[in-house]
Amino acid sequence: MSESCTLQKVRYELRFAGISDARRNRSFPCDERGHVDIDELSDRGRTAYFYARTVVGKELSAPTVAPVSTDPWSAEESLALDEERSAAAGPILRGLA
Repeated sequence: MSESCTLQKVRYELRFAGISDARRNRSFPCDERGHVDIDELSDRGRTAYFYARTVVGKELSAPTVAPVSTDPWSAEESLALDEERSAAAGPILRGLA
């Protein structure tokens, strides 16, 4: 198998997790160091990004950089894992409120 078939381009996201509500999670495309190219975001995306940065520590946790798979099967598996984590965290987060 050739190298070009086995290598995938790695994309990254800057992820902000909701502190009290996992449904408030936000993510934005970025480079491997977490830099978001705001010129590539839509107007709505740019507004959401600036808002997310503003409410870190109040509504959202500090952001983390995470690789995003370009393989559609991996993306589905990742979504399922996120849903499982959110469901598991739900009772814990409700207990804190």
